Amino acid sequence: MMSRSYRIGLVIPLRGPGGIYGPSCEAVANLAAATLNDNGGILAREVEIEVIDASLPAPELRAEIARLLAADRIHAVTGWHISTVREQLSSVLAHRIPYVYTSLYEGGESRPGIICSGETPGLQIGPALRWLREHAGIRRWTVVGANYVWPRRTVPAIRAYCHELDLQVVEEIYVDYGTTDFSRVLPRIEKSGAEGTVMLLVGRDAVAFNRAFCGRGLHQRLLRFSPLMEENMLLASGADATENLFVAAS
Repeated sequence: MMSRSYRIGLVIPLRGPGGIYGPSCEAVANLAAATLNDNGGILAREVEIEVIDASLPAPELRAEIARLLAADRIHAVTGWHISTVREQLSSVLAHRIPYVYTSLYEGGESRPGIICSGETPGLQIGPALRWLREHAGIRRWTVVGANYVWPRRTVPAIRAYCHELDLQVVEEIYVDYGTTDFSRVLPRIEKSGAEGTVMLLVGRDAVAFNRAFCGRGLHQRLLRFSPLMEENMLLASGADATENLFVAAS
């Protein structure tokens, strides 16, 4: 008989650009909990999942985490969420309970109590740019990213890789997180003289970009590379909008 439960806060987006991932994240977490419980739980404690909406406004999310901590409702936190959310949670969770951040991210996280298991640009973007240079001859890139932590801190790494590999970043374009209208972005890409586009876009935003990109016919002469792509984004984009799209994501 297992003793009182070990409750894990699962911070995942249920709405907004990342909401497309929410059901899959919850299903994976429930499968993991069931597997753990079939093998004795954690320290002989049954694992339970407490879903927390990562798309809440920052003050509400911090308040919700603080409330759950005070009520002894969560004993650890994990989940898939953007780096902006990680910044918000770290101030509440530091030195209190374990926090495992699973998303790919920009790297550089070293605060005590935060365990990062996702890929960083050195594992994804650097090798991909080298491979695409050698196998597809791509040397001139545009970057399209959402205007928040992950893209902003990743672009300097892209510039460094391009310098090392004798490549060029000819255009950097930032859009608001939650953008689905790329009508002003695509002409800039088209006129840039680039041969490829690095996508630093999340979920629904990336789906809209893929559809618009191919709807304009840009996939016929430019390839796209993304370090963030999974089944939901792939299916939502559709076969017609994923031609000439390259991905390096676990």
